[in-house]
Amino acid sequence: MPTTATTDAAPAGRLAGGWRTTAAFAGVTALSMVATLVLMCLLPHSDYLRYIRADETQQYPKTRWIYERIHFDPTPIDVAFFGSSRTGGAIQTAIVEEALAREGIAAHAVNFNLPQMGRNLHYALVKELLESRDVPVIVLEVTEIAERHLHPQFSTIADAGDILEAPVIGNLRYARDLVALPGRQLDLFLRSLPQTVGLEPAPRFEPGQYAGANLDRGDVLIDAEGNRKSRDRTMPEAELRAAARRFQAGIDDPLLPEALAEVEFGANRFYIRRIIALARAHGTRLVFLYLPSFGAPPEPAERSVWGGAGPVLTVHPLVQESHLWLDETHVNWTGSQIVSRALGPMLAPYVRPDLDGTP
Repeated sequence: MPTTATTDAAPAGRLAGGWRTTAAFAGVTALSMVATLVLMCLLPHSDYLRYIRADETQQYPKTRWIYERIHFDPTPIDVAFFGSSRTGGAIQTAIVEEALAREGIAAHAVNFNLPQMGRNLHYALVKELLESRDVPVIVLEVTEIAERHLHPQFSTIADAGDILEAPVIGNLRYARDLVALPGRQLDLFLRSLPQTVGLEPAPRFEPGQYAGANLDRGDVLIDAEGNRKSRDRTMPEAELRAAARRFQAGIDDPLLPEALAEVEFGANRFYIRRIIALARAHGTRLVFLYLPSFGAPPEPAERSVWGGAGPVLTVHPLVQESHLWLDETHVNWTGSQIVSRALGPMLAPYVRPDLDGTP
């Protein structure tokens, strides 16, 4: 009997040992994969390449210029606009500068808009700007929409740390951005490697190809799909009103109770708060600019979330006429001139606080 027990125990022991070996191998493999992914995320690269990489897409052909304006052009940046194509269509910075000059203020305004809303991207751009330049005023677009979705280009432009620290709750892009990060880092590292070892020159600022201190596309609007529209035209009124009704009807009501608003809208709110904190840390005045769609309410959405962080300017009363609209969400060239001229006296107290004693 003892012999039988010993004989029966041997296969069981070998089986247990085999499982332990397999488990150990799987654990080592998993740890190796995690370590490899972590190391890939830490691979160095040229920050300039991130903006060049984003610029290579048809949808976002302005990102290289944004980096160059911040880092290579010594022209001051006194007023920086951030927003979507609404900001791109409504703000002509040369006209804003002229309007400020009529208020006795010599200031340089820059439009850092990119198509599509997403506060994560605005945060990444504001951070890039304020960590490199002294900027008195930042103007941040707000609309009638409480934003749920973040910007898809954040994962291309943001540094690895900001991607890793992105909020999880309410962020439908988190897993996608996290999975894409190691591959992005490896791609940027490999593109930087020839320059690092001296095999080819690093990406270089070419003054002859630089678009200048102001990049206002007054004649064309580029939307989130990369489509180009001439801005020197007007949508027929009946067509505009029908499109505006469809647009307003398509704005989703909150899906969750008010008590869970931080879950539904929390990701964009997270970045709004980060932008506010950045502005305060750098002594920059933050101004919110309401750019409504045609037929939108007179007040922006979520004012209670960010309203205390800075003044809220609105052009709502100025753009009620149908002949000022290119489509239901963008003013045309005439509308943009009206908006840009009006911003002179609106912004003057914040560009020059001594004019009215604003701290």
